Amino acid sequence: MKITASTLQISKIPAFVNNNIIKNKIQEFDNSKSNIYGTIMHNTFYKFVNDRNILDEKNAIKYTLPKVKKLNDGYVNRMLKTITLYNTNITIEPSNIKEIYKEVKLIKQIDEHIINGRIDKLIVTNANDLYIIDYKTTLKIKDINSYRGQAKIYQYLLEQNGFTWYRNIFFTIHYLDFNILDIVKLDKKNIGIIEEIIKDDGR
Repeated sequence: MKITASTLQISKIPAFVNNNIIKNKIQEFDNSKSNIYGTIMHNTFYKFVNDRNILDEKNAIKYTLPKVKKLNDGYVNRMLKTITLYNTNITIEPSNIKEIYKEVKLIKQIDEHIINGRIDKLIVTNANDLYIIDYKTTLKIKDINSYRGQAKIYQYLLEQNGFTWYRNIFFTIHYLDFNILDIVKLDKKNIGIIEEIIKDDGR
């Protein structure tokens, strides 16, 4: 049985502490085109964000513009705004970045269950803090607690794949359209609960 963050029962995962609840924005774009747009933008940031978390704006626009034009002018405006805003709101100062991993694919097997995860961007700081970055190309800003299943399964998969040396670990939702970063520090506890949930869900 394949298990991902989207299929995990998050009701069994404790809520984050000290997070800000943000009201939802109105969804203004067609969902089918939004999915295509989301894929384009994810690919853009994969290709053009460097190892200091700086976006090459000129080449990003050159690469993305002809693809987004096939959707409509509204998406072109979103893309241009998103790209020009990116470097104004940096998660971590470039001088504090030790390493960046992009499109991190993780897998772990528990009995007959296969757990998959893909992290958009993982930043390692000089102080050995980990920042899990998840890009969102949506106009709906949600309470970060709704992503706690995703956060904890990523944390679990990282530890199972050798990332056990971190000092602190943070889960960051980056709403690209608004250049809003919603960050929460993850507790090192309750990692074992992931295996319990997965085994229960697979019964």
